[in-house]
Amino acid sequence: MKQCPQCSRTYPDSTQFCGTDGSRLVAGPPDAADDSRWKPQPPGERVIPPSSSPPLPPPPPPDPVIVSAEAPVVDSGAVTPPFRPSRGKRRETRSGPIALIAGLVIVIGGLWWFWAHPNVELVNRLATTATVTLPSGDIVALAPGAHHSVRLNRRERAMRWQVSPDRSVTPSAAAIDRTSRIAFPSLPLGRARVELVADAGRDRFLAPLITNRTSGDLCILVNRVERPTGPRCDARVPPGSRDVFIGYYPLGSNSSVRALRQDGAGATYPQVAGQVRQGSGAVPLLFADRDFGVR
Repeated sequence: MKQCPQCSRTYPDSTQFCGTDGSRLVAGPPDAADDSRWKPQPPGERVIPPSSSPPLPPPPPPDPVIVSAEAPVVDSGAVTPPFRPSRGKRRETRSGPIALIAGLVIVIGGLWWFWAHPNVELVNRLATTATVTLPSGDIVALAPGAHHSVRLNRRERAMRWQVSPDRSVTPSAAAIDRTSRIAFPSLPLGRARVELVADAGRDRFLAPLITNRTSGDLCILVNRVERPTGPRCDARVPPGSRDVFIGYYPLGSNSSVRALRQDGAGATYPQVAGQVRQGSGAVPLLFADRDFGVR
């Protein structure tokens, strides 16, 4: 007979575990029905040691235990860790806010760049090439009708431009050294357009463009009708010249342009104010031999 060490119930020898609490059975009290098992063996009888007895069958495997994911469960001495999400999913959930923050940084940086460095487009509407001195000290030459874009710093709010007569002529002191300053009280966001024009506020200017189709030099007089004495010409234009810029001059309602030949013959364009082009101040004038009575 076998006995449970916990509840003291007895079982046959073929039983290995207690049916109540599952404890392994141990040898119990001798069975009264089998007295020969506990009697001493007679002399000379072979005694079989306990080690040579047939091995006992292994115990059946325990039933599977379903455990929850909230707490570890002790099973056969092993500890099951709690359930944790994989790191890959956690990285995916973090990538969304990171991408949003990066996008906001790029947008804010772009807005700051366009605000701090506005793009100014210069357009030359003058009758001749203008030399523009940028705030950085660089010099840009703009031909009539040309465009030039420059990106400025908001601390650099001024630049200068000037024009000079054509090198083929010799202007007098009567020609205005047309120089102007471009100032920006407040730079706009993004892009600004600035046109270089001849007029400055209420002051208007005239830019005669002389074409000489005579056989000799012409002495040009602007806003004067008297005969010059000595080198008092506003400009001397050689023969064959075409649309020569001789400088800017003050424009009035009775402004005129007169040309004199070397023999003293003259031709005059009176009241040219109505022919002056808006913005550039240019007025193209053609002088030929027939204008001086020469055939």
